[in-house]
Amino acid sequence: GHVGAIQLATETIGGVPIALRIRWDDPGSVETLFEHVLAASILTDQGEVLMKFSHEYGPAPYGTRMRSTFHVFQGIPGFIRKGLARHNREEMSNFGTFLPELYHENKNSHLLRGRQ
Repeated sequence: GHVGAIQLATETIGGVPIALRIRWDDPGSVETLFEHVLAASILTDQGEVLMKFSHEYGPAPYGTRMRSTFHVFQGIPGFIRKGLARHNREEMSNFGTFLPELYHENKNSHLLRGRQ
């Protein structure tokens, strides 16, 4: 699985490109409302946790429902705190550009059987 893997990514938050070290955490380590969960921590170069977040997904009568939760610790600059909500909206708004096609390509897959 992906738990424990560290991903290096550059994300634009608050209008500033920021290099991030994202460690994928055990989904069981966070409280959730939905059945599918991605949990992660943003790490310093020394491995200290700066922030934690989760994205969770679940079925809904109209498709899929999603919730993102951010736990931002003390010392994180205000522009980053404010920029997270905007960043999340921008990133998640891209789903509509590819998820319908991805669904149609995979609707007969074993991953989706029984979910329709």
